[in-house]
Parts: sequence; C-alpha cells; structure tokens
Amino acid sequence: MLVSVPLVAEKTLKLLMSIMQQNLDTQNGLENLRQILETLTEELSPLFRDDSVQVGSWRRSIEAVSESLQEQTLRIAVVGPVKAGKSTFINAMQGRDLLKRGAGIITAFITRIRSGSEEKGWVEIKSWEEINTEVNEALSMIALQRGSERVEAIDLQREEDRIDLQQFMQEGSPENFVGRETFDPNMVLINGYLNGYSELSAHVQSEPVRMEFTAEELEQHQDFVSQESQAVYLRDMELELPISWLGEMVELGDCQGSDSPNPLHFAMLQEYLLSSHCILYLISSRVGIRQADLKLIEAIKILRLLPQTLFVLNVDLDEHRDMGSLERLQERVAAELRLLVPEAKIYAFSALLQLLETANSRDELSPREGRRLEGWRDDEEMVEFSQRGYEQFCNDLKNLVSRERSRALYGGVLSHLQRLAQS
Repeated sequence: MLVSVPLVAEKTLKLLMSIMQQNLDTQNGLENLRQILETLTEELSPLFRDDSVQVGSWRRSIEAVSESLQEQTLRIAVVGPVKAGKSTFINAMQGRDLLKRGAGIITAFITRIRSGSEEKGWVEIKSWEEINTEVNEALSMIALQRGSERVEAIDLQREEDRIDLQQFMQEGSPENFVGRETFDPNMVLINGYLNGYSELSAHVQSEPVRMEFTAEELEQHQDFVSQESQAVYLRDMELELPISWLGEMVELGDCQGSDSPNPLHFAMLQEYLLSSHCILYLISSRVGIRQADLKLIEAIKILRLLPQTLFVLNVDLDEHRDMGSLERLQERVAAELRLLVPEAKIYAFSALLQLLETANSRDELSPREGRRLEGWRDDEEMVEFSQRGYEQFCNDLKNLVSRERSRALYGGVLSHLQRLAQS
C-alpha cells in the first residue's frame, strides 16, 4: 500500500487539474474526487495512529466538501446606506410589495429571500440560554467601561433581575449610549432585550423556536424586522418566493443600512457578506455617494467581491425636473464611484417605478400611488430611461448569476479538495 500512495495521490491531483480546466462544469467530477480522497483517507488512517490530528483534519475537509456540494444556493447581498431603497428594490425584483418600506430605518434584521417554488417563510427565535449569555457578556463590558465590577449573572426571565437590569442601565449618563461614531453596542443590545421582553418573551423557550408562515401569513414577518426590540430576539429569518426570472436556489439578503447608528446592524451586515457570492450595491439619487460608502466598499474590497458587485443608482423621479438633471447626476455619481472602483459599471433606474408598474398591472395600486405613477408617466422620456436601465440590469444580473454560480459554489469545494490532495 505504501508504494501505491504516491501513485494515487498523483492521479488525484491530475483529476483535480482536469476538473479545473473544464471550468467547473461538472459536479459529478467533484463528487468523484471527493470519494477518491475519502477512500484514500480511510486507507491511510492506520499509518497515522500517532497523529490523529492529521487524519481528523482530512476528515473535516471531506465533510466540508460534502456540505458544500449539497448546498447549491447562490447568495446575493443587497447593500447600501440607509434609505437607498433596498427593500423597495427587492420588492420590485420579486414583483410583490412584501418587504416593509417607508421613512427612517426600516430594516433592523437581515431578511433572506429565497427564490423557490412555494410561498412560505419562518423566523427563528433565540433560546433563553443564548439571550442570557449575550446579556451577561454585554453587562460585563459595560461594567468594565465604567470601572466597576459586576459578577452576578442576570436571568432575563426573572422579574427581579429585569428590574435590577433597568436600574443598572439608568445609573449611567446618556453619554454612555454613544461611542465615537455610533451607539454603544452593549447598551443597544440590552436596551433592545428589555424593550422587547413584554412582546416576545412568550415565544422564547429553552431551545430555539421556529415560527412558520404560510403564503397568506408572510407579511407577519414585518413585525420582527423593523424594531430593534424585536430583532435582537431573532436568530434567523427566511422567506421563500417564486422569482422565475432569477431561477431557483438564489437568495437575496435585504441588509441593514451601512450607515445605521446601531453598530449591531453593520456587524450583521459584515457577517452576511462573508457568506455572500455576489453583491447588489444601491446608491440613492437623492444624495449620491456618502461617507458610509467608503467604509462599505473597503469591506467589499477586502472580501474580494468587487468583480461580483453590481452598482445601482436608485432614481427618485420626484427629485428630477427633466432628463438633463438626471443624466448629470448619473455622470457625477459614476465619476465619484470610479474613484473608489475604477472598473465599476452603474445602472440607473427607479425601483419604485418598477414596483408600482407591477402593482398597477395587478390592480393592487393604492389611489395615492396611482396618482404618483400617472404623474411620472407624463414624462415619457424619463420613464423609458428607467425601464431601459432596469432591463439592462436584469439581463446582466441573470448573466452574473449564471456565470458565478459554478465559480462561487464550487470554488470553495476546489480549494478544500486541492489542500486535501496536496496534503
């Protein structure tokens, strides 16, 4: 067997190179390679009785490959500053006014929308153990900042502990809530748990609880995403909707605004970006490039996701007198964006116009939004400009999804297999 090991390893590496040269067009080839490496690992394991760490590492790699081959969902993060129109944009893409939109910070928790064959959804609520762990860790950090000691553990289920916690929070001055640029994350977290206790505590159990939504109940998810006092109790949230033009097994992540004063929001956004394969970056035509864009684009650069990022100038048609002002704004934003991303291509259209047009075709438009749509239609040139921009964006997004699916989904698999084969 010792003689055959180098030969098997050499054949394995050749197979790996062959799969890479085929532009990742076969999942079967990757699965065959995984099986070869799994067999080889088991054959070699008796030789490493004194080094179980090595064999354990191989087995974990094989397990990771198996999970990656089974997970076929392409994740697309929809990002941008507060009020860039992210929720409206996703509503337009899915042809349904489902995600909550309006003034102020609307998205306090990332809503994952999966393209599938059914209409359904769920929210998952944290367990008491998870909640109490987070509360006590936050308390320790606050006590450290104040130069005091706090060793007694808090159980949010006990009324006396909640009263103590309220008093502890009130002991600090208002300045304790504010850091250099944002609110203190520990104060925000505890404040959210205290404010949301009366509404959500009945749903919390010793283990995480999943609340299911039928097609008729999907709008109930809005109760959990727009308030921090609700969002802090959530572990995860997912809606499934048919988005036929994108195909199945595609996920859109409706993310929080990158310039939200709540530091928990940007932390969740960064975590979601780590698992994303593509990014749709929205810029509001009302304000153009903001300071927050510099921070977010830098994070995208670090993750090496800029080649898989599409930039959208979300046009507010009420803000532009004529096509000339809109074209000048587009040129200015494009010029500013290219200072940060020289190769960036920007698409300009009104997500709200697309959403209202769809609602109007289904006779689902409110009288107020109907009058708004009619006012926009008076300027045919601007409406045609928006529609052309949206069509071009949809075509390029479909191409990106098609192109990136194999690269994104199988890139991690190849990386695992290559390391394992070389080892």
